[in-house]
Parts: sequence; C-alpha cells; structure tokens
Amino acid sequence: MSRSRLTNAATVRRIAAAAGASALVAMGAATTVAGAEPARENPAGANGSTTTRTAPPTVPLTPSASPVVKAAPYGKS
Repeated sequence: MSRSRLTNAATVRRIAAAAGASALVAMGAATTVAGAEPARENPAGANGSTTTRTAPPTVPLTPSASPVVKAAPYGKS
C-alpha cells in the first residue's frame, strides 16, 4: 500500500475510535441519569386505590385468516 493510503486508514481508525468513545460516554451518562431517579411507590393519581383487570378473551376478536386454495395438491393434476 502507498503511504497516503496508510495515512488515510489511520485517520479513519482514529475518527472511528473517537466516535465509539463518545458513544460509550453518552451511554454511561444516560445510564447514570436513568438510575438516579428513585421509583415511586404509588403511581400518580392512584391515591391508594386499587385497580382490577379483566381476563383476556378466550376467542380472538377477529377470525383467523384462511387462504382460498386454488392449486391442486402436489402430485395430482
């Protein structure tokens, strides 16, 4: 390889390393900020009340798709 190509490759590697290091610093800062906020015991607006949930339906709300078969089975003409 020529000297200019080696210099360009080294420059590209340095730029990629700087971008990767910046990404690591940004992820570390985001993790620190996200972990610093304590979790609430009661959600806002709950005021100690309880909520009930209904069971999911046992039958799908929409029928399942069944394609119309237009071809003959394999091996039969």
